[in-house]
Amino acid sequence: MLCAIKRPNADPYGGYSAASLANSIYVSTGHFQEITPAVLADIKDGDTYIFNEIDIYGGDTYVSLFDYKRIYTEYDLSTNNFGHGMIFPVETRINLAMREGDHFAKTRSYDSSYNTTGLQKRTGHTNIEDFNYNDGYSSNDINDQYLPLPFNYNSSNEFLTRIRFSSEKSYGENRDTFRMFAANDYIDLDPMNGAISNIRSEGDKLVYWQPDEVGYIPIKERALTQSSAGQSVQLGIGDAFERYDRLIKQIGNGHQFGLVESPMGYHWYDSKRKIYLSMGHDLKISFESILKGLDSWFQNTVPDGLEDYDNPFTSYGIFGGYDPGSKMVYSSFVLPGALRYTIGINTVLNKFIGLVNIYPYAYIDYKNYMFQIKQDRLTGYVHGINSLYMNFFGTQYPGYVSIVIKEESNIAKIFDTFEIIASSNFFTSILYETSDQSIEETIASYPAGVFTRSNRDYKYLKKRWFGSFPKVDRERLNDGYMLVTFKIDSPYLVELYEMKSTARKNM
Repeated sequence: MLCAIKRPNADPYGGYSAASLANSIYVSTGHFQEITPAVLADIKDGDTYIFNEIDIYGGDTYVSLFDYKRIYTEYDLSTNNFGHGMIFPVETRINLAMREGDHFAKTRSYDSSYNTTGLQKRTGHTNIEDFNYNDGYSSNDINDQYLPLPFNYNSSNEFLTRIRFSSEKSYGENRDTFRMFAANDYIDLDPMNGAISNIRSEGDKLVYWQPDEVGYIPIKERALTQSSAGQSVQLGIGDAFERYDRLIKQIGNGHQFGLVESPMGYHWYDSKRKIYLSMGHDLKISFESILKGLDSWFQNTVPDGLEDYDNPFTSYGIFGGYDPGSKMVYSSFVLPGALRYTIGINTVLNKFIGLVNIYPYAYIDYKNYMFQIKQDRLTGYVHGINSLYMNFFGTQYPGYVSIVIKEESNIAKIFDTFEIIASSNFFTSILYETSDQSIEETIASYPAGVFTRSNRDYKYLKKRWFGSFPKVDRERLNDGYMLVTFKIDSPYLVELYEMKSTARKNM
């Protein structure tokens, strides 16, 4: 039997309070199995509780079985081939399971028929037990002793505004220095601006985005000055990261998948201010960086608080991709209520093209192509491979461009003529709408992609389309404003760059 002696202690650790416990030194005991109702329900077998394959180890002692041989067999003097030994449990600092050499529990006693290598004692030959043991297996001074954390201490292992840097890499190194991070090689950004959402390398700068700030970190910044002899002297600051500089405050990005990089720069949606921005590789942000044209859509469709969601693949958020073929950036919004929208941005003009009828699961940029993964995650579409425009996943979609003519909208006008700077291919129809009138005209057909017939009101001269607004009841459309929607329902490229219109006051 193994017994334990318990000595009552009325004042353990100097007291029961948290402050008293915080002044104590503790020794790790390894695994601990808490007995809870859930554990008891799991191990209950009938009216009994059975633990099976529960490893509990550690602590400052070992509970083992100790054995020794008490009487050895003298083979020369007796025909008795058996010896006597004893095995008993013991709690000790020695790990008896790691004992080496011959001993009773391992080798047993000698028997001329069944165990000729057993423990014995005879003339000219002695085979007795021994105790070979490496004291490194003992529990003495092998447990980690540690001081508890101070009272009311709150441990933090997440540093949401910290950027670490590795050692500098060199050719022929035996160890990968890109995997070596010294303890003090880091820089902390301002935590008041939120967690870091994106980091990009731009030359000798590291650009970062936070929800309320965009800035950069100079990497091993150097400066040149002139010595007294007129020679250039290079001045170094020191370590890789010494400071960070703010590009703009109160504008940022909280969506790590929503930042899209193109040859023109960086593009992202600021969900806190409900604006879409583009920043060139020169890292200049101004009022012109804010794209115009979808302000009302951002205000009315995109809900407030979207900055709190940044997992568009399983929850809500924003993600995007860049199509090198069409120089287009696509940003997809996954909103509550199973709503999905995708907007397109022309990076050359730095303007919205509006909403596009694609709702992918993800975008992948690879070898000058953008791959669009379908919602089923089983099929995809490669942008730029199909020569047919507005063809997605094998389906032809119509395209729309809407223009509002609203100069002096408080004055009633008669809309006369217009001039459009566009490509030789033209739209298939145009819809004209005022507050109380609307008319849609079919313009052209595109057999084999060749423009063959035009409406009498539309002429293509010198890379410009000239036409007049339609008549309704023998009069031209008149109102304070007009919404013109150009529709293309063919697989060929149509480009519209500018539109000018003339109107007369309705006296």
